[in-house]
Amino acid sequence: MTIAEQICQIMLSEQLSDAEKLDSLHSLIPAVRPGTVIMLQDVPLTAAPWGSNYWFDLLRRLSYPNVEVAGSYSFTLADPQSPAIAPIIKSGAQS
Repeated sequence: MTIAEQICQIMLSEQLSDAEKLDSLHSLIPAVRPGTVIMLQDVPLTAAPWGSNYWFDLLRRLSYPNVEVAGSYSFTLADPQSPAIAPIIKSGAQS
């Protein structure tokens, strides 16, 4: 299983708490080089517990003390169950 598949599995897990999800993400990437940007792409809207990129970024910085690191994520546009995607689907926009 690739790291991307493992991250997806972690983020969609209903058994893990938000803190356990972050711990699991950190265990997949135990060390990073200075200047690393950790990007999660296509996160389902229902699987992003942080509420904003600010909190995800802050948690990444705290996970790697004394290392210049940043974090960001983007939501998926392919999940028809996502409430945020409904207006796009209705408009007929295509990705």
